[in-house]
Formats: sequence, structure tokens, C-alpha cells
Amino acid sequence: MFLSKSQPILIVAVIAFSSIIYANEPDEKEVARPVCDVSFLTQNTPSQLEFSRLGISTSAVSVGSGWFSAPKGITTDEFISTTNDEIREMLARYIKNPANRITPDMQVLIDIEIPVDPRKFSSFLSDNGEERFKELITAFKRRLDIARELLPNANLGLYGVPVPSGSNTTLESLETQMNGIHAAAALGLFDSLDALYPTLYFRFGPDDPKFEEKTAGYTQAGIEAALSVRRSDNTPLS
Repeated sequence: MFLSKSQPILIVAVIAFSSIIYANEPDEKEVARPVCDVSFLTQNTPSQLEFSRLGISTSAVSVGSGWFSAPKGITTDEFISTTNDEIREMLARYIKNPANRITPDMQVLIDIEIPVDPRKFSSFLSDNGEERFKELITAFKRRLDIARELLPNANLGLYGVPVPSGSNTTLESLETQMNGIHAAAALGLFDSLDALYPTLYFRFGPDDPKFEEKTAGYTQAGIEAALSVRRSDNTPLS
């Protein structure tokens, strides 16, 4: 088992709930109990499905980059130059729309992969230098800080930090990912957040070489890597 009871899982798609254990209640009805907190979420609007009998919360939502003034096709220069007022106006429009059913204390997974995915921070730093990297992270941080401003009581987390999956992933490439993530953390990127959510889905099939080794090993490595990230004041994220 890789997760402690206090660590949440966010299920973004329908998967096999291998983290669920079953028990018989006194009334002989079979119920499911998660071994850690589990949430089921969908993109931009909370799911209306009901999984409470399985011990799974649906009070969670994934918010895409477009609502953070980072639409598909935005350039790095445009991302950096977007003003706080523009970011605030866009995100407030999303939050205030009753159709999105956003509640003040819900779990919000922030999914910003444009123009630079967090897993590529390290290569961006290498290719563009420290000053340009600082500009990128400052622009990224402003979006997360505004999310905290508009949702002060929400549980905010960032998706894809890190991504220990993919056919070309190795533990060495995960370490390279983490170099960029730790550099961003030192600049305060995650200071407004409650949690980081590594990507734990895998593209390896049972017929692929070392399927079990990769699935188990990368899951553990990804969780441990996410837990190693700290805010700029050295406090841990939950």
C-alpha cells in the first residue's frame, strides 16, 4: 500500500477501485470502505453521480486552464503578460456561474498544462534560463494565488505534479521533472495550495515488459516525489 489514510485520491476517470476494501455490516449488506479519502471528479462541473455508499466523495471538481486565462494556443509571452484583473475576471465568471455548482469549501483540482506543463518546468529552465523561468513561475503563481483569493475555504490542489507515467518514463526522468518542480517551489509557486496531485494513471498494459514493476514502482515514486515538495517557507503541503 502506497497511500496513508490521510492522503486523498482524486479519480478523474472511471478506473478499477483497487483501493477499496469490502466488509459486511451487521445488517449483512455489503458496503465498500476506501482505505484513504477518495473523490470522484469531472472537468469544470461537479459530478451528479452518487458514490457515498462506496465512501467516495463527489464534492470535487477539476478546473481547466482556460478558466485561468490560459486557453489553448496561448503563448508563453501572453501567459506572462496576462494581468491579474483579467485572470480574476475570468475565474470569477466561472465560480459565479450557478450551472457550475461551485461551493466555497469543495475540493478543487487546478489543471494548468498550458503553455508549459509543470512536468516540463525543468526543461523550460534549462532551455530559457533562470530569469525567463522566474517570469513563467510568477505568472503561474498569480493564477494560483487568485484562486485562493476567490476560494479562500476550498481545498486547492495542482494536477500533474509530478507525472510518473508514460511509455518513456524512467526514475531518472522523474528526478529531472522534480528538479524543475522544486525550483518552482522555491519561488513560491505552491504557497497558496493545500495539496499536489501526481498523475497516477498508466499507459502500460499487462503484455508490456515489466508491467507490474513499472505500475507499482512508479506509483510509489510519484507519491513520494509529490510529498517531498514544500512551500517556500518550508512547510509541507497536505
